[in-house]
Amino acid sequence: MVGLNNPVVPYEDGTAHGLVITDGFGNHSAYKNGLREQRDVPVTPLDYFQYRILGRDTRFQRNDYLFYALFKFEYLLVKSTIIACGRKIVSKHGMVDDIHLYLKNLRGSAAYWKTAHNELIGQIRCLGLTHYFLTFSCNDLNWLDMRKALLIDPNELDIYATQHLVEMHAVVVSRHYMIRVSVLVTFMLNNK
Repeated sequence: MVGLNNPVVPYEDGTAHGLVITDGFGNHSAYKNGLREQRDVPVTPLDYFQYRILGRDTRFQRNDYLFYALFKFEYLLVKSTIIACGRKIVSKHGMVDDIHLYLKNLRGSAAYWKTAHNELIGQIRCLGLTHYFLTFSCNDLNWLDMRKALLIDPNELDIYATQHLVEMHAVVVSRHYMIRVSVLVTFMLNNK
């Protein structure tokens, strides 16, 4: 029954792995341990996608699955927000009280940016102005250790082959980059 307390769910994919698991002929195979599978310990969508992407199976590290996982995670966030708003309709006119409290979780919405702005101003008032600000970037095509992270001899690669590898293994490159940033920040904090 569709009503105020039972919103319609327009799209539901319980497996969240159909893009990568095929039988070799383009047919999706029967695969267990999808997003909505029954488990002894429940897994949140964020945890599920992090385990998949950072796991050993490289099929889940392809660009198409990364974009699918981002889409699915954002979709579930919007869906849960709509369901929460749908349950909070209490006035005679069908208005939602304090809708900004629900929309602040949706990236890109006006309520989200207002909340982010207020939190930043509150942090500056509490801690004071920052003394320095750092922006990091990565020369992923020319750093030898970045090429070595892809388990390829860096001397055998030209710039086009390196670029292709970086595009195909975005998860490996980003993990290596985050390790470098973490080591740099640790070094800076320990050597005052």
